[in-house]
Amino acid sequence: MNTPALTEAAQQTATTAKTPVRILLKGMDDPGRRSLRFLFSQQKGRCYQVVNERPDIIIADIDDFRGKAAWNLIRFNKDGSRPPAIVLGQELVTVERGIALQKPFHPRDILAAMDDLLENHAEPVMAETEAKQHSDSGSIHASPSRMLHRLLDRLRA
Repeated sequence: MNTPALTEAAQQTATTAKTPVRILLKGMDDPGRRSLRFLFSQQKGRCYQVVNERPDIIIADIDDFRGKAAWNLIRFNKDGSRPPAIVLGQELVTVERGIALQKPFHPRDILAAMDDLLENHAEPVMAETEAKQHSDSGSIHASPSRMLHRLLDRLRA
């Protein structure tokens, strides 16, 4: 009995599920870390792994002085080889090669931002309450709900 060949989408999903997305968490207290670990553990389509080095994505909470200091070290890295980042904070900041999420946000916003970064990691993006595009800076600004809709569209396809 022959098994049918996997479609391209199924192969990509299988590969994605096997290869963990390595995430570095900066500036978060223990409850925040536990919440994100739990969120990542509940995802069926993709495997996430919290690491201390060589991350695929950095998530930094800049409201804490340790997180802000860590983010500044990462942001001003001289070799420019940092992975894309999600920056969490009360105030919205511009993030090159990343997405800023303003607190409060829904956990699915982090997942949508991560998927967006994994798909388009070279684009600088900022999440705001309203979608805007600034032609002068070249930055793309997207609301968390817009990112979620893009994620849902990809899942339906």
